[in-house]
Amino acid sequence: MILPGASAACLKFLYSDGVPPLSLAMAALMCRLSPDEVFIAMRSLKFERRLIDGAVKTLSYPDKTPEDEASMYLAFASHGADIVGDAIKLSAAVSGKTADMSLYNSCRASGRCVSLDTLAVRGEDFSSRLSGSDIGRALRHALNLVASGEVANEHDEIMKKIFADYRKTGNNIINNT
Repeated sequence: MILPGASAACLKFLYSDGVPPLSLAMAALMCRLSPDEVFIAMRSLKFERRLIDGAVKTLSYPDKTPEDEASMYLAFASHGADIVGDAIKLSAAVSGKTADMSLYNSCRASGRCVSLDTLAVRGEDFSSRLSGSDIGRALRHALNLVASGEVANEHDEIMKKIFADYRKTGNNIINNT
């Protein structure tokens, strides 16, 4: 079992480790963290109030239709980065479900997502950051450690070790989970 609180803690750590905040906010939304957790996290990351309200509303009413979720994806995507796909993969890794890319693909087809190439032209450097799938694997590994109860009080140190080892040895530590 993966603990919701552990998910929130891991997302917070990943933000401090340089993962784009938009990706984390999207992942938090799709992982169905509590409305309070998402509100506090998004407010601390300086998101616009309309996006915070939309995220909290979506979490408060989990029976929303796919069209409503697509609108939410578009709102996030138009906020400045095409990392919705990475967020979907990350949230799938956290929840243990298969990533459903259909809504993401429809958002991309709308032309309102900003590509990483476009951001590179603007001077944003994403080359040193982990990809969404790598983040997802590392996050799942860390969450399993936390959920096991063995490292509940050493969570941040475990996360730091995972990412330090990943950067030194490639994805061996992640593939061994």
